[in-house]
Amino acid sequence: MAQLELLNEQGQATSKVEASDVVFGREYNEALVHQVVVAYQANARQGTRAQKDREQVKHSTKKPFKQKGTGRARAGMTSSPLWRGGGRIFPNSPEENFTQKINKKMYRAGMASIFSQLAREGRLAVVDSLKVDSPKTKVLADKFKAMNLKSVLVIADEVDEPRVQTTASRDRKRRVRRTSMAITRFDPFREFMTVQERMNRLFGQAYLRDEELSRAAWVPPVDIYETEQHDLVIKAELPDMAREDIEVTVEHNTLTLKGTKLG
Repeated sequence: MAQLELLNEQGQATSKVEASDVVFGREYNEALVHQVVVAYQANARQGTRAQKDREQVKHSTKKPFKQKGTGRARAGMTSSPLWRGGGRIFPNSPEENFTQKINKKMYRAGMASIFSQLAREGRLAVVDSLKVDSPKTKVLADKFKAMNLKSVLVIADEVDEPRVQTTASRDRKRRVRRTSMAITRFDPFREFMTVQERMNRLFGQAYLRDEELSRAAWVPPVDIYETEQHDLVIKAELPDMAREDIEVTVEHNTLTLKGTKLG
């Protein structure tokens, strides 16, 4: 089992901690580490570099010397790719892809080799906890200075972030509304077909609704209210019906109006 130093708050080694040999006891593989590091640096490149051709390079269109009699090769411009400071024949375009693929097992083996070498050189230590009073860079720098650490890379399994929220940030969060937006390819014919289907569905529903209303029984509008004398008044609009043709009956607390429409 590999052993790592356990540091206290003063940066002094108080004890040893046993670690797994699978990660911290591996032999150093220089070729594999070089491949992992090169791939990491290459994947970090944006690929936005560009070289200038003979049109883009800064130059003069004046003929540098006469055509004959100098003994030199004929030249028309100083931007020729054959000249120093001239443009490139095939310049690199800014759409280059520098990504390199590293297999998962190779990456894990390379990282284990790096950790093992750091542990053998005494450059890898363990602390129980690393806490600061406030989320300030100066506070963390003073913490490392008290532990006699100058250049440090901190690796932690979890980080406790203090919730420091000012009034301005709260007001900003209240004003900002987060919306989700899906980006799809615009197809005018597809959009037209969607609108057409919606219109057909809308007119079809309206047509069916008119047919259903025409086939359904006629229901007159009825208004029921109570007067100041606590009398219940019922008003119903019954067009095309005579008063003597309307029959009013009350049975089992139910008021029924029956009549026949004229014509």
